[in-house]
Amino acid sequence: MDKFVYRARMRRQERAKIQKRKKFIRACIFLCSFLFVCGVVYGYKILSSNIYKSNNYLQSPENTTFQESTKSVVKLSIVGDITCNDTLIKEAFNSETNLYDFSNVFKNVKEYLNTSDITIGDLETNFTGDAFRIYW
Repeated sequence: MDKFVYRARMRRQERAKIQKRKKFIRACIFLCSFLFVCGVVYGYKILSSNIYKSNNYLQSPENTTFQESTKSVVKLSIVGDITCNDTLIKEAFNSETNLYDFSNVFKNVKEYLNTSDITIGDLETNFTGDAFRIYW
């Protein structure tokens, strides 16, 4: 009889925990929805306020005068999936200088990357050692 009472009590406690979690999730959803609606209403009020109208933000293009601006142009290159495996590491090593030179890897794209002001590369290489090494 004690086991039955104990199991019933445990089931009630578990149901109570589940109900608390559900209430918490409902409260979070309600709060997020409320904040979203408030943000939309506030944003609409700002856009329709006299601040934007008085500063000519809502003027038609024919009534707008443009001033010549000095703009700078920056050329950006982005390279993805740069990987390095054992074969590339061995090929890049120079035993005479005891240094690595990976410039040969970029020889086909060098002219494109050198003409950019900023070059960003996505290096996808494992640095964790032999336990997690991936071979291509």
